[in-house]
Amino acid sequence: LLALWPYLGRLQVTGVENPSSRQDIWLTSLKIARDHLGLGIGTSPERFSELWYSHNPSARESVKHAHNMVLEWLVDFGVLGVVAIVWLLLGLLRLGWLRQGGVGVVIVLALITLNMADVSLFYTWVFAPLILYLNSSKPHV
Repeated sequence: LLALWPYLGRLQVTGVENPSSRQDIWLTSLKIARDHLGLGIGTSPERFSELWYSHNPSARESVKHAHNMVLEWLVDFGVLGVVAIVWLLLGLLRLGWLRQGGVGVVIVLALITLNMADVSLFYTWVFAPLILYLNSSKPHV
């Protein structure tokens, strides 16, 4: 993320009257996370939007989430939640390795990487097929 920082301003949120760059959204998300570091703010898009406006009083658009998986977890669940989620993801990587070998690990890592610019890994239509695939054959060991 830090290596891409100079280019982040070019990424735009589409479908809003006055688009904010992902960089602006991410910076504000970091401020919100800093203010609610322990347990986060919860998963309410309305709460995120309310805090978004408190940090950006002149904003004309509604931003309802961080548009980055790790930042979203940090904002929603705080540091304790992020630790728990990382533990779960490590378990998912382990499951991928044990059930599908290197292919399973690559698939899990690809989904995690694709979700860095948004949040969808734990949506049922993404997560359920992943779990079904990882459990679809004999253990790799």
